Amino acid sequence: MNDPHETTRILYVTGKGGVGKSTLARAIARGAAARGRRPLLLTLGDSGKPTAHSDDLPTVVLDGPRALAHLLERALILRILGERVLASRTFNAVAAAAPGLADLVMLGYIADLSVGRTADEPCDLLVIDGFAAGHAKAMLTAPVAAADLLGRGPAADLIERCRDLTTDAGRFRALVVATPEELPVTEATELCNALRALNIPLAPPALNAIYPTLLSPPQAEFVRASGGEEARWYEAAQREQRRWADEFAARTGIRPLEFEHDFADGDVTADDAARILDAWTLGAWN
Repeated sequence: MNDPHETTRILYVTGKGGVGKSTLARAIARGAAARGRRPLLLTLGDSGKPTAHSDDLPTVVLDGPRALAHLLERALILRILGERVLASRTFNAVAAAAPGLADLVMLGYIADLSVGRTADEPCDLLVIDGFAAGHAKAMLTAPVAAADLLGRGPAADLIERCRDLTTDAGRFRALVVATPEELPVTEATELCNALRALNIPLAPPALNAIYPTLLSPPQAEFVRASGGEEARWYEAAQREQRRWADEFAARTGIRPLEFEHDFADGDVTADDAARILDAWTLGAWN
């Protein structure tokens, strides 16, 4: 069997808090597994939780200290020395104060994971449940910003690896999630355009919680004629959602993939989420 790392693709899922980013990321990974892929779900955060499996889905939680420990071990070779440096309050204070350094270190870990240089399970699809939109923008643009400030010296290799990762359209895509409302669409639009300006490749954005058409046109007309206030409210809400969906497409120049609101547990089915993977496989991403 071929090494899955040879063809590992990376999908960084982000969006405003509350739009279903984490739900969609997990559904994409489940959909990939159902289609015979070997996905790994990577959650970015500060929980420090160890590698885990949820619903038989390989899952890793990556925080700053774990990523930094890996970088130090990689750079300094000796694990014991890396642990001593990591324990230094002075070093940690400098790392926390340097703009973008923590994000670069995490991107470096992701780059190494994708080519089998970490202890994590092999995968051919790395789905990242990334930071919310504002932090994601800072993280994904950090290699470009850091290159201007730290482009030479010891940090050059890390910066180059991170920039190569986030600008490789064959391996990396940022997937921006929104709901069809003003604030989520505005944040998602700004993020899409900022990333594209720096040549960070995008997947088609995802619009989550779209109200489905529950009534046929004749049924809707009957309800309206009968004085159905709920039906009129629902139709007005659908029109408003459609307005924001069209606005999102117009502002980004990309027609988003839409996922219907199920009015239950809020889950996106794995089959629906796999449409994102189909778009990549078919070469439909611009």
